[in-house]
Amino acid sequence: MRDKKPLPWLEADYSLCLASASPRRLELLRQVGIEPFIYPTKVDETVLKKETPKLYAKRMAITKAKAGLQSGYKNILGADTVVVLNGKILGKPKDEQDAINMLTRLSGQKHHVLTAIAMILQNSSTIHSRTVKSDVWFKKNTEAEIAAYVATQEPFDKAGSYAIQGVGSFMVEKIAGSYSGVVGLPLFETLQLLINSN
Repeated sequence: MRDKKPLPWLEADYSLCLASASPRRLELLRQVGIEPFIYPTKVDETVLKKETPKLYAKRMAITKAKAGLQSGYKNILGADTVVVLNGKILGKPKDEQDAINMLTRLSGQKHHVLTAIAMILQNSSTIHSRTVKSDVWFKKNTEAEIAAYVATQEPFDKAGSYAIQGVGSFMVEKIAGSYSGVVGLPLFETLQLLINSN
């Protein structure tokens, strides 16, 4: 039997700083054998005037990656996920009613999830970034279903007020694109950045 070669991102020196406190992004990286250093960042997430959702997501990912440079790690990964319905960003819900309103708007509709990632090498001015777009279709949800889901508390730290990897999966009829991207970190594109940045 021929020896298997190590996966490239495990073979090289990929000491990685994840500039995010997201447990979902951490779990996704662990799925592919990467145990990052966690460096939560706090940045101004205000959407600029006339800024498109795609440009916003990219700017946020880069801003978070830059903030992570303070960690001193070689590779810094920033990411940002936005849910977009009819060209409008649906952020994290402010309260229960806001979550109900978002989920009611998404019910029976197709929307987009944009996840931008940015990789910065320590002592380098080069920023590598990608933005991954996925389409998500929701089934028509009843008021009772939406209220019951919001009562689980799951929506409250999620863009668009739902988690595709959690209880919220019952609302998702289908997706086209990156499942891990909808969760919060497109793994294929992230690993490509890691490989190509070293």
